[in-house]
Amino acid sequence: MTKDSRPSRLCDIRLFAGHEHKYLEGHEEVVAFARRLAWYLNGEGFSIGAHTHMYVFFSPSTPVGEAKPTDYGGDWWQRYTHVAAPRQLTKTPGTDEKLRAGIVEALKANRPDQEGLIESAAATVMKHGANLRFLMQQKLTKSYKSEVTFSIGSWGREPTYVQVFRTDCSSNALMASPRIDTLSAEEAFSHKAMALAIPVMEYAPIAAKPPISKQVKQNG
Repeated sequence: MTKDSRPSRLCDIRLFAGHEHKYLEGHEEVVAFARRLAWYLNGEGFSIGAHTHMYVFFSPSTPVGEAKPTDYGGDWWQRYTHVAAPRQLTKTPGTDEKLRAGIVEALKANRPDQEGLIESAAATVMKHGANLRFLMQQKLTKSYKSEVTFSIGSWGREPTYVQVFRTDCSSNALMASPRIDTLSAEEAFSHKAMALAIPVMEYAPIAAKPPISKQVKQNG
């Protein structure tokens, strides 16, 4: 819960297979999809209650077609949800598609009243992938609007970084700051001030902004 007793926003989706404490391996694009989806939903104010992290365990013992939220978890902020999966997960596009579908079903199992939002968010994340950015902060003056964002890369394929987009209020001209590499979405929040301090002379003009989420919030 937040300090004013509102449900916490979802901040992460982590994936497990083999047993409940073994991270899913060999499906880096699926892991990136899960984290992008969590932060995109965060921007929409999405919550699964007091829990800020949904842990999806791809379980061979869960009946096919089912996703079951559980009370298992080592800490208050974890919510394990078991999703049916084969005992052996092959590294194929078809398997990745099934794993992504399982993540969506796990979210629906926790929030059946938000099915439309979950499906729409998943479609947006799938469409834009690594190009999707997540808004941490906006700064608006009479002259310009700045948007501080972060990306979420797939491990070993794309970097995760912080970048500011600046829009001139009179001409609508767009500029982008140099990127600040970061290890994770969580670490990106510590780079907001540094990103805003980049001199405008170091920005480069761009033709269009990438798709950007609504403003996200850390720690609920």
